[in-house]
Amino acid sequence: MTGATFTEAQTMRHFRHLDRTTLDRLFFQVPQPFGDGDDRDRLAVALGATLYVPATRGDLTATILRRAGEGVTSMVLDLEDAVADDEVEQGLCNAVATLDELAAQGDAPMLLFVRVRTADGIDRIAAALGEGVRVLTGFVLPKFTSDSGREFLAAVTRASEQLRKHLYAMPVIESTSVVHRETRDEELRAISQLLAEYRPRCWPCGSARPTCARPSASDATAT
Repeated sequence: MTGATFTEAQTMRHFRHLDRTTLDRLFFQVPQPFGDGDDRDRLAVALGATLYVPATRGDLTATILRRAGEGVTSMVLDLEDAVADDEVEQGLCNAVATLDELAAQGDAPMLLFVRVRTADGIDRIAAALGEGVRVLTGFVLPKFTSDSGREFLAAVTRASEQLRKHLYAMPVIESTSVVHRETRDEELRAISQLLAEYRPRCWPCGSARPTCARPSASDATAT
């Protein structure tokens, strides 16, 4: 059932790992190519299942390309939970080097995000990144709250302006103020108001919802 060429594997498209005969048998209309420069309504349904991978992996570039060839359409290079405190610096440098290396090989093989620990991490990646900006879709913002969120979103905006590319923010809502029923409603309203200010910058969930904020979950990790 697999038969995609290397060029086809480099094109962002769901089920791209399947050969044309299989695609024609399964779909009335075969999945179409997409990219992070498409309009928000199209991107809202393009993400697919997202794999998280530690940014410290020595074979990070090879892992991304292998997973792309297997049909994965989005990955997060993780500098947060998956990385020890004393390895964050190495992970940040490795993430930048990986993005630059992927860009040197051609178009983005999938939607790629970096999950940082702090807003400063976004600034540092933007300052260090070279051609890798072409394959970077945006940043995952951990432990996003109405208090911390503005600093994160401002950093993504600065990075976009500095790198001259529209980069997206994907907030992860996992704070105790959302978990606890007593504070949940007030906190979610405050987060909603904040995200509305930065709507074009936030990853879309669909035309009926203004922005996408991922709830905390045990996402699959790439191996």
